[in-house]
Amino acid sequence: MVKIFKKTKGKPILPTLKEKKRYLLFRLSKDDFAQVKKTIIEYLGLENSAKAGLMHLKEFDFTKNKNYFFVLKSNPKFISNINAAIVFNKYDFDVDIVKVFGNVKKLKDFDLPTIKKNNFDIVVTKHNKYNFDKIYQINKDILMVDSLDFKEKKQDYFFRLKSYEGIDLIKTYQALKNKPFAFFGLETNKKSDFLRFRNSNMNQVVAKFFADKKIFYGIDLGMIQNAKNKQIILGRVFQNLKLCKKYKIPVLIASLDGQQKNSHNVLTALESFKISTLLVKDIYK
Repeated sequence: MVKIFKKTKGKPILPTLKEKKRYLLFRLSKDDFAQVKKTIIEYLGLENSAKAGLMHLKEFDFTKNKNYFFVLKSNPKFISNINAAIVFNKYDFDVDIVKVFGNVKKLKDFDLPTIKKNNFDIVVTKHNKYNFDKIYQINKDILMVDSLDFKEKKQDYFFRLKSYEGIDLIKTYQALKNKPFAFFGLETNKKSDFLRFRNSNMNQVVAKFFADKKIFYGIDLGMIQNAKNKQIILGRVFQNLKLCKKYKIPVLIASLDGQQKNSHNVLTALESFKISTLLVKDIYK
């Protein structure tokens, strides 16, 4: 005789075993959240996407002022990576994270009209030598600069390498009449990486030269967005940042393609570069 058991609800998991979660409110200018979620999963990879527990909560989707809003549930450890996925990928529409919520109640009670869009070209620097308009202190060594004239005069400030192949940086710097304060495009070498290290065009010799001359190592967000091999470019960036940290080279991160970024998204994405952005305060008004 076969025993028939009644259907009963399964016991909930212990509170100590439950995953921590955050709710990210996205604003899009186009109704295409599937593409955004796809790029996030591609950036995180299969394993990290599974750990993040990404879930699109469709019951919170709404439209207002020709903007589309979506909510994505995620583990709090991966929020900086999700911001980085948005910053480093290129879309044909506006995408930014409006706010991160700790629970559903705060998400429901959120007053949407209080949203303030704050977009500008991002520069991370250590000095106010070039008279930028606003400077936000990230930590004791790194500042985020909001510059209205940066876009117009940027050709006088730095030297950009569109395709770096076999160029001697030290000789190039010495040959230039107007000495640049930053070099961009070091990661654009078309040659493949070496077996034991990345072909990032920066070594201890170049790093010491940059440190002595106080030259900035520049990272172009637009170049990363347009790159077909983002994983190779980012790997070279991470290796160069290790050299910058060792030899105390100032780092400059900018959006040079004319596409402005949301300041909150970029600040959070910087945490994936291991740059602390916990304390941000306006020191020049």
